[in-house]
Amino acid sequence: MNASISTLRADAPQRREPARWPTQLAVALSAIALAVLAGCADLGNAHSTQTLTSPEQLASAGTLPSQGGRWPSQNWVDQFNDPQLRALVDEAIHDSPNLQVAFARVRASRAMADAARGDLYPSVGLDAEMTRQRFSSYDLFEGTPLGGNWVTESKIQLGVSYDLDFWGKNRAALESALSDDQAMEAESQAARLMLSTSVARTYAKLAALYAQRDVAERTIAQRRELVSLSGQRLRAGLDTQVETTQARANIAAAQTELEQVDEQIALTRNQLAALLGKGPDRGLAIARPTLLAQATPRLPDHLSIDLIGRRPDLVAAR
Repeated sequence: MNASISTLRADAPQRREPARWPTQLAVALSAIALAVLAGCADLGNAHSTQTLTSPEQLASAGTLPSQGGRWPSQNWVDQFNDPQLRALVDEAIHDSPNLQVAFARVRASRAMADAARGDLYPSVGLDAEMTRQRFSSYDLFEGTPLGGNWVTESKIQLGVSYDLDFWGKNRAALESALSDDQAMEAESQAARLMLSTSVARTYAKLAALYAQRDVAERTIAQRRELVSLSGQRLRAGLDTQVETTQARANIAAAQTELEQVDEQIALTRNQLAALLGKGPDRGLAIARPTLLAQATPRLPDHLSIDLIGRRPDLVAAR
């Protein structure tokens, strides 16, 4: 009997405890809902007392220019106050074959534009002709008043014509000619700008080389003084022959640097002569530049997006 009871107890189904995760999920969702409701709470009259600082209140007088700049003028070379530079630029422009060809193209395009503009207006023509003829006394004119006499015949013809441009052909031709004229003008200005800036850049390089030459000369003078001082210390027993020999070697190195600078000056003069369309002898006549220190050029305060459109090469490509 006891054995059967124990068997029934073993076969009876076991009771399971209910899962706890729904309760934990409900608690988490409640916390999130409370946080959202707290974020939507009414702040009433609460507001920030901070104000934004305007650009005018920021100290920038020592950094930014107080006055607006201007576009560089056509005579921008004059700002360096060096008459020789002005003369070199004018000479390069006047004697440049490429620029002369460009200027000739500009004149030809302007002539074509003037001719196309003339088609929009009435044209007036005047033709005068005079002939003098002596008629023969024989053949057809024998026995007539004209036989054997001179006869003068004058003719004047005045003509007025006007082309009614109903379809805009003449206007389109004029616009095309004006566009070509502006393109040629822009190309000539681009060539002029390229040549003048090349001359100015090379001239500034020449000025820098002369400044380096001054430094090299002062270095040689200083090292000669050091050689003299080293000799005095050697005689006084304060130095050895090694220091004196090293000081003299430094003079030789400085003289080598001076010779290299002189060579660069000669080459730069030849470059200027080539830009002028002349031979090397023209470079020998170029004196030392006298460029004066100027303030940094300033552009206008407000630069629009079409700034790049002021380039002559882009204007010509339009």
